Amino acid sequence: MSLFKTREWWTTQLGVNEEFQGTSLAIGNIDNDTQKKSKDKIVTGSFSGILRIHYPESAEYKAKDLILEKNLGEPILQVEIGRFVGTAEKEKINALAVLHPRKLSVYTIEATTVKNFGMNMQQQQEENNNNTSHHDGKMLNYELVEHYSHELKRMAYNFCYGPFGDNYGVDFLCIQSFDGQLSFYQQERFLFARFLTNFLVPGPIRYFKPLDAFLTYSSEMKIECYKYKVLLASVGSSEKDANLTQGGKRLQVDWAVNVGEEVYDIRVARYSRYLSATQHEIIVLGERTLFTIKENGTISSQKRLDYFPSCIDVYVNAEMEGNRAAKHKLLIGTHSKTLMIYKDPKLIWGAGTTTIPCAVRVGSFGGLAGKIVTLDDTGRLSVNYLGTDPATNSVPQMEKQDFNYVEMEEEHRRLQAVIRQTKLEGRKEPEERIVIRAQVPKQLSRQQVSQEDDSRIRRVTVKLYVGYTGATTLTDVSLTLSLPAPFETVHQVIDIDSLPGGENKTPLIIPILVTCPASCSMTPSSLEASARALYADASGSPRTCTCKFLLPLILAGQLVPPKKTNTNCRLLMATNQPPPKIAELFSDCMLQENQVSSSSSILTFQYVSGVDVSILLSRNAGRYRIQSNSFTGLTLILSELVRRLTIKFSNSSLSTPFAISFPDPLPMPLFDELINTHFRARRTLSHSMEELEKRAAQFRSIQKRLLVRFKDRNPTPLNGMDKLYDATHASLVSLSRTVEGHQHDLQASAFELSSATSLLQLLITRKYSLSEKDVEVLVAHFPHHVNDDFSLDDISWEDLVFVSLSHLLQHSLKNNAASSSTSVRDRAQQTFSLSFSPENALKDPIKLSQVLLEFISRLEAGAKLYIPPPSKKSKR
Repeated sequence: MSLFKTREWWTTQLGVNEEFQGTSLAIGNIDNDTQKKSKDKIVTGSFSGILRIHYPESAEYKAKDLILEKNLGEPILQVEIGRFVGTAEKEKINALAVLHPRKLSVYTIEATTVKNFGMNMQQQQEENNNNTSHHDGKMLNYELVEHYSHELKRMAYNFCYGPFGDNYGVDFLCIQSFDGQLSFYQQERFLFARFLTNFLVPGPIRYFKPLDAFLTYSSEMKIECYKYKVLLASVGSSEKDANLTQGGKRLQVDWAVNVGEEVYDIRVARYSRYLSATQHEIIVLGERTLFTIKENGTISSQKRLDYFPSCIDVYVNAEMEGNRAAKHKLLIGTHSKTLMIYKDPKLIWGAGTTTIPCAVRVGSFGGLAGKIVTLDDTGRLSVNYLGTDPATNSVPQMEKQDFNYVEMEEEHRRLQAVIRQTKLEGRKEPEERIVIRAQVPKQLSRQQVSQEDDSRIRRVTVKLYVGYTGATTLTDVSLTLSLPAPFETVHQVIDIDSLPGGENKTPLIIPILVTCPASCSMTPSSLEASARALYADASGSPRTCTCKFLLPLILAGQLVPPKKTNTNCRLLMATNQPPPKIAELFSDCMLQENQVSSSSSILTFQYVSGVDVSILLSRNAGRYRIQSNSFTGLTLILSELVRRLTIKFSNSSLSTPFAISFPDPLPMPLFDELINTHFRARRTLSHSMEELEKRAAQFRSIQKRLLVRFKDRNPTPLNGMDKLYDATHASLVSLSRTVEGHQHDLQASAFELSSATSLLQLLITRKYSLSEKDVEVLVAHFPHHVNDDFSLDDISWEDLVFVSLSHLLQHSLKNNAASSSTSVRDRAQQTFSLSFSPENALKDPIKLSQVLLEFISRLEAGAKLYIPPPSKKSKR
């Protein structure tokens, strides 16, 4: 931040919602006036195509300062003032060159005196709308006269001008296109065009008069110099690569210097102190460095900038204008809203600005030379001078006072007590928070998705009530929905622009349409969905709110008549209380329209995937038998049965707590089969990916060889390489399709293994009567989520479970030693990261099966998974 501020002498806003850049500003005697003391005018052109010319004569903006405004109908990329018209010496006047994307136009400004100066007010207003202005008691009418224009075949980027070829007294034009073509024009006549070598993206371009050369910045981060004579004598081309195929002299770079960073602008000046009267140098403004380069292409100095520059201009003092030996000063605008003035090699002045300038120039206005004109990208144009009034920000003086150490000690004790109390109570949740409540219907929606859709498409509309307990209004709330497979919704992320708060405010109701597709091959294993809101509270801290809810069971399938099928998967669940009727437990499914009436002892449920599962009740023995032709089909129905029984008996007063157990042996053979299937699918995909990488490497090698053959000037026979290319490409496509099929198989096996793991966790919990802490340890070391995102370099689920269970067998289940006070999940992750490496990954899933059997045998022997940490008294 600078101590001083620039003083705004004159300022105005150019249009509304218009954009400008560094080449949108030019200053000069554009109307060729010879009578006024201050002859400079300000020319601006916006991307909206509006050309404006201002002539400030006094402080503060007046309507007459805008002497010309015209919409040219095309975006204006650059404006420059030079000798672009006239051939005779007396006809060489200043003209305005305006660059559009596809056209370059040259204009002159003509001012004529309006004779009928005594017109009424309405007529004066009409004349003012026609670029009429009052100056020195005269009414002048300014007109924009077009002398010539050039239609461009290529998209233009920028241009430069000067007396190319030592044609002093007249300025030629050089236009740079987006694809690297330099087009040269001598007023109305097109001269020639050349393409730059090794061109990628355009950069700044400047004509260097002492060498009669052009300076450009290439994508290789180099400043390159091309002499005009070399450009004229090189190969003429109308195509970008023609100079590689045609004969003649190719375009050569006179010199190039690597600056190593992005370049914003290039200027030619006499800046350094050691220069002789005839020497010039090149000023290059980089992203963080200011370079000075000699005429022979060597860097003479470079200055590291401690700010990000935005624009640059070079100027001489007013009294030194016209003196060829005068030294220039640098004026640099920055993104920190400051103007820096350099005189080699020091910073002589710095002043703050109100905006970030994108263009800066120095001119003479109001009879005073050396005023600074700045333009920002939004169109704020101002004429400034350097003031010496310091900023009003003053450092307040602190009052000297004696310290009361007794009060300080008392405050220290009070704060320590607050800190201890906070640690004991834990972090309190703020009272101002988002509250989410879900209303889930028990039956399906009657409205069909489409008349042509299959009747198996099932849908339900869940209503989310989102409210805010604070008094203000929240903005930018993001609501994310997470649904278990195979359930779907159209919008998984919902953006809430504003959420009003207050106790009496009605919560926002968001309907969520959840569907289960007809062509579904996956059997649902869970009904638990969640809605999570992400927002920022009043202090700006990120907050989240999560609401979990269960989807209706009828969304996953329908009731069907009992079938006599091959039910090789059977589970028997026993209860210690008289079991209720099945129709009473699953009454929500019975209420659905067009459903099959079921007896009180049997219920058959068919998933959307076609898998059937049945529940048989033996009221005398107090047992439920769940059977299906698929092992993964048991997961959802069994978990729903346990949940509904628990809810029913939790509200009743019983002498003995309700319990449901699994008396039979665990179905480990079926679970091991799913592990083997998933392991084989992962191994098959790995081999296919390796084969695909080999084919891809072979294909790239053939491509390189063919490119070498095609670039050779003396063609040689391909020797069947084209046939090898076609065969390799066909093999690559076939392998890609094979990999896609293996990825689908791996995804399906991972989903089945995840469902089976959830089922096994539930059976272990009920068989060995695990507590909540024991279940937490079980889930942490035996996770049910199998995530295969096709990145085979990651750790597989088999490796994770093998290492985690091995750790439990060696520590907690070995002698029930006390664990540390860290959380169970953290201990599992730390153990896995310390024990696993890619070298000892599982080569055979049999080892995992053996570890699982050993783990279950320890539980059978009465071992506990959770061991509470030792208390402080026992440690003492």
